[in-house]
Amino acid sequence: MASFHRLIPDETETINLGAAQTSS
Repeated sequence: MASFHRLIPDETETINLGAAQTSS
């Protein structure tokens, strides 16, 4: 996942994290 984090921008990861937490 670390490599993927570098491929995608921080904004995208932040959105993914927020969506994941909201989904939980």
